[in-house]
Amino acid sequence: VACFAGRCTASKGIEIFIRMAQLRPDWQFLVAGHGPIDPTSYNVPNLQALGHVDRRTLAKVYRAADVLVLPSHSESFSLVVREALAAGTGVLCGDQILQTEPSLHEYVLARPVDLEKPEETARCFAAALNDPRICTPERGRAYV
Repeated sequence: VACFAGRCTASKGIEIFIRMAQLRPDWQFLVAGHGPIDPTSYNVPNLQALGHVDRRTLAKVYRAADVLVLPSHSESFSLVVREALAAGTGVLCGDQILQTEPSLHEYVLARPVDLEKPEETARCFAAALNDPRICTPERGRAYV
């Protein structure tokens, strides 16, 4: 299970996340958040949009997920990354985070994000889901 938490905007990478879901039908994708881009309008069968969720539900989403995906080109050590790490969830994010917090390389899997090349970025992020550093046996409990 891969999750996205945040505002559904191009700058946060929601379209890249949706494309990842299309590329990886072997994964389930959860979106916790809302915004001008509606993930349900893409009709991706393995993607579930939860809309705006309260903190308790968001904590359950993090615990259910193997990985938080944040394909943003401008995020630093953001709240959603901190929340996911605190929940024991893997983090796959844009490499911008390592420019502000280089020590995070031990805790996150970072990949370059190019919003001008969303297909290429989505393929890179989708391939990173195979990296064993983001998925451990204790992660990925059923969403409740």
